[in-house]
Amino acid sequence: MILRMIRAKKIILAIMFMNGLAVFLYYFLRSKRDVPLAMVSQGTILEQAVANQFEPDQDNNIVSTVSEAFRQAYAQKSSYWSRRQQALLEKLDKMNMSNMTKFNKPRCNPATFEMMRANIGDFDSYSEIYKNFLIGMNCRDSQIVIDQPNKCKNLNGEGRPYLLIAIKSESGNFLQRQAIRNTWGRQGSYADSTVRTIFLLGTSSTQEPSLQRLLDFEGKYFSDLLQWDFQDTFYNRSLKDALFLEWILTHCPHVTYIFSGDDNIFINTAAIIRYLHSLTPEKAAKLYAGHINIESYPVHDPQERYYVPQSFYEGSYPAYATGAGSLLSGSLVKPLSRMSLFIPFFPFNDVYIGICLQALGVEPEMHTGFEVDMQVDDSNPCSYKDLLLTCNRNPQQILKMWKNINSPLLVC
Repeated sequence: MILRMIRAKKIILAIMFMNGLAVFLYYFLRSKRDVPLAMVSQGTILEQAVANQFEPDQDNNIVSTVSEAFRQAYAQKSSYWSRRQQALLEKLDKMNMSNMTKFNKPRCNPATFEMMRANIGDFDSYSEIYKNFLIGMNCRDSQIVIDQPNKCKNLNGEGRPYLLIAIKSESGNFLQRQAIRNTWGRQGSYADSTVRTIFLLGTSSTQEPSLQRLLDFEGKYFSDLLQWDFQDTFYNRSLKDALFLEWILTHCPHVTYIFSGDDNIFINTAAIIRYLHSLTPEKAAKLYAGHINIESYPVHDPQERYYVPQSFYEGSYPAYATGAGSLLSGSLVKPLSRMSLFIPFFPFNDVYIGICLQALGVEPEMHTGFEVDMQVDDSNPCSYKDLLLTCNRNPQQILKMWKNINSPLLVC
C-alpha cells in the first residue's frame, strides 16, 4: 500500500513537472513571437503578412509577367495600398527567381487593428465600413453556398457557352433578377451562339431578415444563382469578382466571352452578340470593353460614396470599364484570376479589375454602345435599340424596353 502511494506521488509530480514545462515553453515562445508593434517596421509587418499567404501547390501556375507600366505606376508611393502592392510584387519576383511554378491560393490572414494603426497613421479616422474592409482585405477563401456546376455543360444539344452573362445581385433583389430572366438574360441561342446567365450573390447582413430558404429554392428552380458565404456589402464586390473568376476556371473554362454587370441595367443581347462576332481574332483574344473611365482620381470627400482616404491610396486610377457592365475575353480569365492573387483588393470592383488588367498589360477599349451617362428616353425605342447597355433601370422599365425593341412593328 505504501509503495503504491509513493508511485502515485511520483506520477503526480511528473505530470505537474510536464505541465509546468509546457506552460513555461508556451510563454517563452510567445514572448519571442509577440514583439511590440513599435519595434517592428511597417515594411516588416507587410512582408510577414505577405509571406504567410502563399505556399507551394501542384495545381496552379504562378503569373510570371507584370507590365512595366504597372510597376512604375505604384513604385515609390507611400500609401498603404501601394506599399502592400510592392510587397506582393516582391513576393512574386522571389517566386519567379526561385523557379517556383506552383502555388496555393492565399490563406485567409485577417489583419488586426494594431497592425492597421502601425501602417496607417490616421486609421482611427476611417469609417467602420472602411476599417472592416481593411481587416478582411487579405481574405478570399469564402465557401460557396449555392453552386451551379452544370451551368456550362452541353445541355439540350447546345454547344459550350459563347457568352456567359454574370450579374451581381443581392439577396432581396428577386424582382430585378426575374425581369432579367424574362428579357435580355433569357438563356438560349442568339445567331447560333449559346448564351448562359448567372447571378452572383453573397449573404445578407445578420441585421436583415434571412432570405436563405427562398434563395435555396430560387437557385434550385432556376439553376442560375451562385452564392458565397461572405457578407454582401458594397466593398466586397471585388471579392465577388475574384471568386467568380475561380468558379469560371473550374466550371466554365471554355467560355468565349463574359459579360459582367449589375442587376439595374438593360442590355441588348443580340447587339452584343453582333459586336462580338465582328471582332478580329487579335482583338477577340484580349477583349476588355465597356464605358472606359480614363485618368480618373479617387474622391477624398468622406461624405461621398466613392470616398478613398489619401493614406490608403494615392495617385490616379488606371483606365477601367465602369462597373455597370463590361465585356471580357474568356482567354483572359485564367491570367486575370492568377494576377488578382498578387493585387490587393480595392474597395471598388471595377477599379480593381482595371488594376489587375493593367498589370497584365491589357488595354481597355471604349465602346460607345455602353451608355452610362445619357438619359435614354424609354418612350422612344429607336433611341436605344442599337445601344449595348443602359443603366439605372427598374424591373418595369426593363420589361417595357425589351418589349419595345423586339416589336415586329418597330420602324426606326
